[in-house]
Amino acid sequence: VAAALLMAKLSAEARYCLASVSRPDLAVRQLNDRMSDLGLDRFVTLILVVLDKVSHEITVVNAGHMLPILCRTDGSIEEIGEEEAGIPLGIMNDFEYEQFNITLAEGESLTLYTDGINEAFNEQDEQYGEERLLELVAGSPVDSVERGEIIMADVQEFLGTTIQNDDMCLVTFSRSS
Repeated sequence: VAAALLMAKLSAEARYCLASVSRPDLAVRQLNDRMSDLGLDRFVTLILVVLDKVSHEITVVNAGHMLPILCRTDGSIEEIGEEEAGIPLGIMNDFEYEQFNITLAEGESLTLYTDGINEAFNEQDEQYGEERLLELVAGSPVDSVERGEIIMADVQEFLGTTIQNDDMCLVTFSRSS
């Protein structure tokens, strides 16, 4: 219940901050301050991605989340934004988050995920791992819907009969033209 209430509060605050502040990095800073002021002794990782569908430019602000995976048309991958990544929300007031921009070329895609995927454990108490995820992203088709289905099927197969112990979220999208 506590986690659900925190997410409801975060959702409402995020909508307010994004509607009232024009720059993504400043909106995340304001969101962090509002969450820090709650004094809950909890934190939240978050990645904000704003897509300009005309220019294909993506603005990213990372608050302690796993790095986005950029997949190029030749199948090579790159985790992006490590230098700009900030701390999770709710840890410290007045943290200055950095935003960065990339432009997706035709056929390139971005994959975002929560730690419930790479930190999933199977029956043998083995972790799915980031390396396995990266290899799967690099070897999967360019179509982002198919890529997402392949990743989730692989995670489920890896888990076997083990009960999922954390939430999992996967977002993958690509530029088609």
